[in-house]
Amino acid sequence: MKRLLLILISAYSLSMYAIDREFPENHYKIMQSSVNTKTPIVAISSFNDNLFLIRDGRVYVGKVGNNASDLSKCTEKVDLSALNIDGTFCQFGNNILYYSSEGVLYQASLKNGEWKSPEAIQIAGYAKERVMGEGSSLAHRRWGFKTGSKSKEKMYNPSIAEKGHRLYFSSSELPGGKGGLDIWYIERNSDKGPWSAPINYEEVNTPDDEDFPQTVGDTMFYFSSNRHDDKFRGYNIYKRKLKGKKTISIVENNFNGNADDKNFLVVTNTPFFISNREGSAQIYRPEFYDPDLVLGNSAGGDPENIKIQRITIKDKTCTFRPEFDGKRFAAHYSDEFELIYQFVNDPPNCRIEVIGYADDEGSADHNSSLSLNRASAVMDKLIQMGVDEQRITYRGEGNGKPIIKNAKTEQEHNLNRRIEIIKK
Repeated sequence: MKRLLLILISAYSLSMYAIDREFPENHYKIMQSSVNTKTPIVAISSFNDNLFLIRDGRVYVGKVGNNASDLSKCTEKVDLSALNIDGTFCQFGNNILYYSSEGVLYQASLKNGEWKSPEAIQIAGYAKERVMGEGSSLAHRRWGFKTGSKSKEKMYNPSIAEKGHRLYFSSSELPGGKGGLDIWYIERNSDKGPWSAPINYEEVNTPDDEDFPQTVGDTMFYFSSNRHDDKFRGYNIYKRKLKGKKTISIVENNFNGNADDKNFLVVTNTPFFISNREGSAQIYRPEFYDPDLVLGNSAGGDPENIKIQRITIKDKTCTFRPEFDGKRFAAHYSDEFELIYQFVNDPPNCRIEVIGYADDEGSADHNSSLSLNRASAVMDKLIQMGVDEQRITYRGEGNGKPIIKNAKTEQEHNLNRRIEIIKK
């Protein structure tokens, strides 16, 4: 039977977070990135599966590592530093960049491998006023915005969505806001059409501050706010579902604390964000950890006190030991499947083999069929979660390759009953 392929695709982001994936606290710690220094990070952005950061007025790029959990050494992107970017930026297609500089929204084009020709975005209801840039030949065409009162209204941290037809940003100066920093957006009907006047995103704004808008896929909207929260102080990261029940909730799993946690971003299936929880603003991300697996044995340890761990991950192999009733496994393994999903999408296009194993109770034919069915059940679940079925193969090994040979106790048999998910 043809399996249903549930892949949520955005024109600009393919991410597990588009379907609101989780990082269970008992398997993940929030850690600082290895590229952090004593210099505070102003903002982070992504482009072509790389993560960019701004510190000391300069823009640096770091490639997300093969384990999709941290960054390689950052190098400066001089052409981006020359644009005087003062917050997050975002890409449209392969060669358009949106950013803010001194509170003005710009776009730049990728030409011969460098970002050039910055030009202020044309927004309905705003007249152009020439502003001479300083310190950069790239700034000679910059424009400021002015209203009828001649005041300039600052706009920051743009984020593109809706296939390039909506641009979110934050501002505290536009008329009609709810107070403090609000999230706004402008819209257009075509890729090169005019932008509408700013619209207040009333569904997420409060009298407090909202900033750092970020759309992931077409189903999730993330932002930061210092609104009053009974659990945490300072800025926290929130999410709003864009389909179904459009509720707003705080992002859990230690992404927030009694500090300023903001600028949530997903790169190659791993979320990054900025926090000052240990002093200056630095980059943080979740890191997988696997509590020790304790094995008893009939020769030395106490086989009745074997600790069975449902998930173990070592190098390119994830071992899953669920409780089975025939082919079916219990429904309470959502956390375990979240971990397996993370594992098989790191990197996101690797090939996967799912291998089932049974214990040595029962006939060889029975165990062969049982192990095959169990491997198939795990594969079907991953496909339902959004893994491309073209990436996965499966097979059963019956009671071959036991962890504990000549198993006698139920705990020892449990160790031999397992599914191994191997990345090729």
